[in-house]
This record gives sequence, C-alpha cells and structure tokens, in this order.
Amino acid sequence: MNSHWKNMCPWRAPISSTNGATVADIMVPAHTSILTDLMRDLVHAHSQIGRPLDPVSSFRVCAEEAGFTEISERMFEFPLGKWPEDQHDKEIGDLMASSFKKGLHGLTAKAFRDILGRSKEEVEVFNAFVRRELDNNSNMATLRVVAFTAQKPEH
Repeated sequence: MNSHWKNMCPWRAPISSTNGATVADIMVPAHTSILTDLMRDLVHAHSQIGRPLDPVSSFRVCAEEAGFTEISERMFEFPLGKWPEDQHDKEIGDLMASSFKKGLHGLTAKAFRDILGRSKEEVEVFNAFVRRELDNNSNMATLRVVAFTAQKPEH
C-alpha cells in the first residue's frame, strides 16, 4: 500500500533552563532572564493576532481530521549556548544559539514593532540583550523542538 508522510519539526514556545526557569515563570515579577521576556512577549504578540506561537498542540487534531494515521510526536530539548559539559552537546548548543541569534530579528521585528508597538530602536536594543544572554553560559537555556510525523494512507 502506498502512503504519504508528513513530517514537521517546529520549536515549542518555551525556552527553558536546566535550572528550572520556563515561560510559566513569567508571572513571577522577578524575571529569570531576558530570554523569558522574549518568549513572553512573542507569545503575547502572536496571541493578539490569533496565531499561536506554539501550534504543536493542534497538529494531532488537524492531522486526524485530514485523514492521517500513525501519528507520533517526539520532543527533543537542545541546549542554547556552549554551557553543556559534553562536547557533542556543546557543539549542538553553539549551533542552536548561533542560528537563534541570526534569526532573532525575523522573530521580533514585526511582532514587537507592528503588534506590540515598540520602536525600531527598542527592538534592536532588546535583541542585543538577547544575543548577549545567549552568549552567557550560566543561564543553561534550552530550546524544545517537537518532531511530528503522520502517515496518510492512499485509498
């Protein structure tokens, strides 16, 4: 039997830390880091326009409604930065942080300026702080990525 496969690997909204800080901590007045502020503000901006930053929760329902079967989700947690002791994880973390820093403008420009009403200068300064934090290895930040796979059988 022939079939069609769909595979998606979006990142999940929370950037967390191995020392326990997650997006859930944003309700606490003393923020753990600028990364927590980044994720809180991105989630807020995207919710204002009805486009959730974390669409993973709806993938299963959408796939089932579209006739996909054999649906699976697998969560991976990658370091953001060179903080891991293991050399392999350190290289992954360096690559992830580098990619995140390069794409940061694309994540924040429209969301923060057009939706949240911040000036271009405010966004650039904020992004500079985020980049600096990603270079700070004491935060032990991680990024969650979900590998979502579904099969649609041919009839």
